[in-house]
Amino acid sequence: MPHDQAGTSKRRTRREFVGLAIAGAGSALAGCSTVAQSEDPFDGVAVDGAALTVTLTDGVEADALELHSPDGSTFVRQRVRPGTEQSLPLVETGYSSSPEYYQPGEQTLVVKNDGQRVGERKLSLAPDVKIADLYLPDDSEFNPVATIENVGTGPTLLTYLGFSNVPNPTDPPEETTGVDSTPLVPLDTVDVQSGAMPFAFRKTSSEADSLSCPGRTPVEVTVQTIHGDTTAETFPVRFDGEVEKIFGLSYRCSEIVVESTEA
Repeated sequence: MPHDQAGTSKRRTRREFVGLAIAGAGSALAGCSTVAQSEDPFDGVAVDGAALTVTLTDGVEADALELHSPDGSTFVRQRVRPGTEQSLPLVETGYSSSPEYYQPGEQTLVVKNDGQRVGERKLSLAPDVKIADLYLPDDSEFNPVATIENVGTGPTLLTYLGFSNVPNPTDPPEETTGVDSTPLVPLDTVDVQSGAMPFAFRKTSSEADSLSCPGRTPVEVTVQTIHGDTTAETFPVRFDGEVEKIFGLSYRCSEIVVESTEA
């Protein structure tokens, strides 16, 4: 995922922006905290990829950090490493049959020393996934790429990318293993290519003669995340030309174009 890394006094990085949003949420909710604002032990709190990074103020005596879920349970507890930036994982990005991930909503970040609460900060973490674009890469006319954006404040993982109203519809989420370990980071985008050949016909040789290109078609793209959120968008795709064999039992229209949604 290429990004412009040039920074000036008038521009902030995505990580700085998310950090400021979290800090702002903490200030707005300071009245709900049992810790006075002057006792705030945090020098910086920001979402960095799939983790929450925390920097404590110099001189704060602490030996543990805890992130409490909206329901009050402790999601993660970690010992403080003096003089270093602390990193609390929010979602497991490696392969796991039952990956751990935070509950979206208002979290409570707690600092402790010898079991006693030193300070805390409230912050809101929740993903908000959008399908920003659909296109065909230069090297494929049957495996489209969806551009997916997370406009929320918390990370998540993409678990499913599906296509319907296409020559080769994708199996539903409950019948597929989905897309493994594709992080969706706040205020960032990721391009995900389908490996299911949704724009190609999968037919036997005897069925090939009955195939025809459907013309302009509203293709529905659906994504699902580890948090259970499902998002769908429709993109106009034109399937024209002649039906030609790709390989094996796969066929495609010779002209496939993803059109502008304003067309």
